[in-house]
Amino acid sequence: MKYDRVPVRKLPFISLPVDEISRPSLTCNSIDFCSFLEAVQKCPNEDFDCSNGRCILSSSKCDGTDDCGDNSDEIGCPCDGYTCPVSGECISWSRVCDGKHDCDDLMDKGSLCTSSCGGGNGSCAHKCQKTPQGSKCSCHEGYVLSEDGVSCLNECDTPGRCSHFCNRTKDGFKCSCAEGYVLETDNRTCKAAGGEAYLAYLVKDGIRGLSLDNHSRRVYISRNFVSVIGMGYDAAERVIFLADRKEKTISSYSADSAQFEVLMATQQEPLLLRMDWMTKNIYYTTDEGSIVCCNRNGSYCSSVVTNVSTRIRGFDISPAFGFIFWSVSRHHDLDSVSGVIERANMDGSFREVIVSDHLFLPTVIVVDPVLEEIYWCDSVLGVIESTDFNGFRRCEKLFN
Repeated sequence: MKYDRVPVRKLPFISLPVDEISRPSLTCNSIDFCSFLEAVQKCPNEDFDCSNGRCILSSSKCDGTDDCGDNSDEIGCPCDGYTCPVSGECISWSRVCDGKHDCDDLMDKGSLCTSSCGGGNGSCAHKCQKTPQGSKCSCHEGYVLSEDGVSCLNECDTPGRCSHFCNRTKDGFKCSCAEGYVLETDNRTCKAAGGEAYLAYLVKDGIRGLSLDNHSRRVYISRNFVSVIGMGYDAAERVIFLADRKEKTISSYSADSAQFEVLMATQQEPLLLRMDWMTKNIYYTTDEGSIVCCNRNGSYCSSVVTNVSTRIRGFDISPAFGFIFWSVSRHHDLDSVSGVIERANMDGSFREVIVSDHLFLPTVIVVDPVLEEIYWCDSVLGVIESTDFNGFRRCEKLFN
């Protein structure tokens, strides 16, 4: 559909302007033509309905021009300039502190206009705008103003800006996803391309699943799992692995065949468990403070890390990068506890502490293989934090 500068969609059959027609004059033989008009005067989905009945292109809304003729296309628009404090008009920044009154409330000039943005750009990192209230800082494209109101941050440096990867562009930023994921319509969130994703979780009477799409629930298996603490998953084969500390066994459950199988008996109590989807090896922690690696059927096992602690609280692996991560809590006395997060190669070599400062009871560790980060929960501080695989770029994600 093509339009002139102010496109008006004509109403069928009736040529009178809608705003000049009264309800009594359009009632004939008990037929209410006003209701008919209300139906036919609706604009196409891609157009904007003006208050006076006109239709304009949606792109003409909030463009600073009265395209409707009644200014209804410029009402409720975000103000990219200066909002007059009392009268509420939106004027361009070039008309603020210009020595003239452009606001109806006469509040677009004042004594602070002269002193604004003086002495080092008004302390602004990028741009400074004079206002009657003092200096107002703003940032160049691709940056956002920080909470201090003066410094600017790269938009891609803002945590959570994109699910996966953030790429700087001339106009700001653009999100992209890792292989096997697609970008959602919000242009920020990445979703697995392999179908509906489920969160599998362990409860004392079985394994449950929660859809990440519509939050529907499912039951994988109902069984007494009171003594089961550790759970791992092989996404390629859709097999769940379980560590039972009371029975001292490691078992598997196939989500496709619903087959439950005991794979091996362990010498020590198995606690936390992870599956290496690349080598098909199983890693688990023990009650005696070691980390053990076994092949799939348990015919060969080896302690890759020993003398860790009997208080291993969190455990995860990164097969793609060849790392093991675990967290430990240390009780010094009844009222004192501290924690560390350690990392080693998957064969146990090059063991090192990567997080120790301001850490008390890190109870869970989760690896993000895409962003190459680890997340943990500190139950004493009530926070969820993250760092990269080397313990750098520490960031608080959630505080309770």
